[in-house]
Amino acid sequence: MRTTLNLDEALLADFRQLAASGHRSLSSVIQDALREALAARAERGVRAPLDLPVFRGGGGARPSRITGAIVSGSSEPSPPTSPWRSRGP
Repeated sequence: MRTTLNLDEALLADFRQLAASGHRSLSSVIQDALREALAARAERGVRAPLDLPVFRGGGGARPSRITGAIVSGSSEPSPPTSPWRSRGP
């Protein structure tokens, strides 16, 4: 079957070089490459979408809490601080 493909020039040059060095047609080299790519994809299988947890609001690992715990040597977090505190002049 005939079809038209738009290939990157460097990729086409690589395919032509493979064809010439293996005394094969350009079509057969491209067909083999496509078959290998499809087989590799089938081997990997279809991955299920990840179910990532979503955290909304309230606390978290704010730098002020981490620093407070390190300075005090406590494993308990420091009391929450306002995110609107002054950062200096």
